[in-house]
Amino acid sequence: MVEELGKPATVVAEELGLNRSTLWRWIAQARGTYGTRGRRTQAAGTARDPVVAALEAENKRLRMENDFLKQAAAFFVKTHL
Repeated sequence: MVEELGKPATVVAEELGLNRSTLWRWIAQARGTYGTRGRRTQAAGTARDPVVAALEAENKRLRMENDFLKQAAAFFVKTHL
């Protein structure tokens, strides 16, 4: 929603009942700027196999989407019961 619709992350976090820092971490992971433990990933400009880099980026995106869907499902279960 932040990346594709251009909504502010704070608004999206509030709408979905998420912690803002969690959403920011997911955004950073999707952009490939932070590792899964909050540490910076490989330095920009470092030579890597482009196929591996593309697969790693897709893997990160899919994990983020999966986490988001789990959170959204839990949110909707809570609000509709």
